Amino acid sequence: MMDKFTEKLTDIAAAFENNKHLMVIKNAFLGIMGFVIVGSFATLFNAVLCSTTTGLARFPALSWLANLSGMFSAINNAAMNIMAVMIAVIMGFLYGRKNKVNETTSAMVCLVSFLCISPMSIDVKVGEAVQTVGKVLPFSSVNAEGLFAAMLISILASEMFYRLTKVEAIKIKMPPQVPKNIANTFNDLVPIAVTILVITAVGEGIRTVTGTYITNIIYKLVQIPLQKVITTPVGIVIMTFIALMFWSVGVHGNQLIASVRSPLEAAALATNIALVDAGMQATEVYTGAMWTVFITMTGSGITLSLILAILVFSKREDYRAVAKLGLAPGIFGVNEPIIFGLPIVLNPLLLVPFIFSGCLAAGVSYFAIASGFLPFNYVATPWGLPLFVNAFVAYGSWKAILVQIIILGLCFLVYTPFVKAANRVEQ
Repeated sequence: MMDKFTEKLTDIAAAFENNKHLMVIKNAFLGIMGFVIVGSFATLFNAVLCSTTTGLARFPALSWLANLSGMFSAINNAAMNIMAVMIAVIMGFLYGRKNKVNETTSAMVCLVSFLCISPMSIDVKVGEAVQTVGKVLPFSSVNAEGLFAAMLISILASEMFYRLTKVEAIKIKMPPQVPKNIANTFNDLVPIAVTILVITAVGEGIRTVTGTYITNIIYKLVQIPLQKVITTPVGIVIMTFIALMFWSVGVHGNQLIASVRSPLEAAALATNIALVDAGMQATEVYTGAMWTVFITMTGSGITLSLILAILVFSKREDYRAVAKLGLAPGIFGVNEPIIFGLPIVLNPLLLVPFIFSGCLAAGVSYFAIASGFLPFNYVATPWGLPLFVNAFVAYGSWKAILVQIIILGLCFLVYTPFVKAANRVEQ
């Protein structure tokens, strides 16, 4: 039964890993992660340093710090409010590489196609009248609200462009003496034009019929429902369960579901940052920090609790040796020595507490934030920060450290009976 289970999960994992679209989405969001971290820290510095109500600038001696607010706001706007544009460009580039066409051209096709179906005007209230200002790009169309539209349009544009480049009949042939880079530009001219024209025509058609831009439709009909479903307590626990199930057969579960998690985490973080930057209360419970700081702290399955249970209760020399080896890396979130060293992979005795502990961490952390015990997160937390430090950086409160300690304690209790049972298993 275990062999059949492993074979089935491995086949599913292989299908995910070989899916071009999922891999491009995952790598695109990895590509913007550095900018998201910088943008979120700019908001943090604005609140901690420059604010005259909550920051150091409220003290007369440090009032000059308020002058830095414009700088941090500019960084936040540039890094966070063009997130959809960055995703369109990076996805187009990665699709170009996958499809073996010019990466730069593919990236620009995706970008222009996305912008062509996005709003290019804003309504401004002047007194009692509302005036429409044209030839501007509203942040609402290119920030987190436009993420899923950028993703879907990039998939369509890049695939359409790629297939059109294979049609010899529409290529503009240049004489042999023309430099290759110029000849390639003319070869791609018709595919570029047709791709942009078709996508723009579809977008304009939908806007004419519905009175709404396609970006707004995708946001309301795709992005919001997905966020509401996946970022509920049940959705987060199920997502955690799926990741841990794949870990159980030796597949990196976190990376496998990254193409699903990353867009939702980025959108939620951007929402919280925008609200905090506007002086309002953040609203999104689930962000990437919740996954990093609580659900996978010390590695998937909260394996530091397993290490502690082994060091306290295990009589097996092999377990104790691996636990000692995995203790230091585990503090920084690296638990491969434990997963593959004990092993946990394909080990029915340890898989039960491994999966249950991860799901328990998801439930406890969600309750801690949703109940108001912890503040909402608006700071992107780099992976690899040590235990407790990552909690304080992400949530800015000692309570986050306390929640980590509670999760470690509960998971220690979960692992203990299984560690004791392993003492009776023949080595």
